[in-house]
Amino acid sequence: MKFKNLLAQSLVWRSVYYISLLLLNVVISRHLQAAGSGELFYLTNLFAFLHLLFSLTIENALTYFGASDRISAAALFWFTLAWCLLMGLSLYLLRWLYLAGFPFFRDYFFYAITYIIGLTLANCMSALFYVKRNFYLPSLFSSALNVLLCLIIILKGQALDAIIGRLYFWLFLSHGLLLVIAYTGNYREVWKPQFPSGKDIQKLISFSLMALAANVIFFLVYRIDYWFVKNSPVCNSADLGNYIQASKLGQMLLIIPQIIASVIFPQTASGVDRELVNNTVTIISRLMSQGFLLLLLILLIIGRWLFPFVFGESFALMYWPMVLLIPGIFSLSVLSLLSAYFSGKGKMRVNIGGALLSLIVVATGDYFFIPVYGIVAAALVSTIGYSAGMLYSLYCFYKDYRINLSGFFRWRITDYRWLLEVVYKKEK
Repeated sequence: MKFKNLLAQSLVWRSVYYISLLLLNVVISRHLQAAGSGELFYLTNLFAFLHLLFSLTIENALTYFGASDRISAAALFWFTLAWCLLMGLSLYLLRWLYLAGFPFFRDYFFYAITYIIGLTLANCMSALFYVKRNFYLPSLFSSALNVLLCLIIILKGQALDAIIGRLYFWLFLSHGLLLVIAYTGNYREVWKPQFPSGKDIQKLISFSLMALAANVIFFLVYRIDYWFVKNSPVCNSADLGNYIQASKLGQMLLIIPQIIASVIFPQTASGVDRELVNNTVTIISRLMSQGFLLLLLILLIIGRWLFPFVFGESFALMYWPMVLLIPGIFSLSVLSLLSAYFSGKGKMRVNIGGALLSLIVVATGDYFFIPVYGIVAAALVSTIGYSAGMLYSLYCFYKDYRINLSGFFRWRITDYRWLLEVVYKKEK
């Protein structure tokens, strides 16, 4: 399948998934209000960090070595199952040996293990589907599960208050298990167990450790402000809920860039159509600059009414954080494309350098300004940090590809013709 067709398939099906995710976010937020949903998503944030550390973000290595056909898909599939089983055993052992005395881990261990194992399994299986150029099955299963949980919450209402967290975290494990079943049903070569060689496993882990450094730093860039807001003397639970909701909504605006990045990474790693991929990154960045400018103008006009209407009256404080985050989300959108490009070329040091620069800016600004100015400062500092990381990666892209930097964001009418070809035309 040609690159533009892959891009169109990924855009359609992963957009369906993110729409269902937004729906679930709205339903949970309206049900639990700002304070309750803030606590749930803050807990998810902590588990997400543990997931990074335990999984080593091994899905990046699966995509890289699978797309370049250096390791067979069947071997990567069985490696994924063994990896998740090893993670589960490690978590249980760690709990009983070291964490049993900590009430937090004792009370929330079920949530943690279902989230960490489920998300790792889902991410790895999705990566294997993407290597096969199949972008619809992972999104289809996840979307169905999101809609199902929405219906359960809407129909059962207050009766679910005691178990809504358990249902939410079960979602991740269910998604991973469904993808395992679907993969074995679609690709019969995995029916015969096989594993990568010792040397290949070493390569997988080595690549993952390199990617882990960038992913951990990026995670802190995106979410370290949650911790500062949570512990700020001028912020309460409602402020935390409003800020996390604005941040999550902003991250949902990364839907299309991340979808495109999921196509760019394996395509760049495979070495096919390298010139086309480079041009695509540039064109999409120009289109996104126009889209985000339009979105910013819309939010300035109707944002004060829109957020309480969608999420409930307890989310009236989202307006300014959301407005201030929009330029930063645009920077992250461009950065996600550039990061996929450099990951596909094996230049992880560029991603690490840009992420580290952003983290220094964000952590320093959060430390000095959030305790005084609260969630407004958190949003503004994040935008400055995201922009710094984007500019660094853009400079590295310029050195690699020798683009005209002014032309990277200069609007062109030909970009719309390219977009129409992606949406409406099939490549032969």
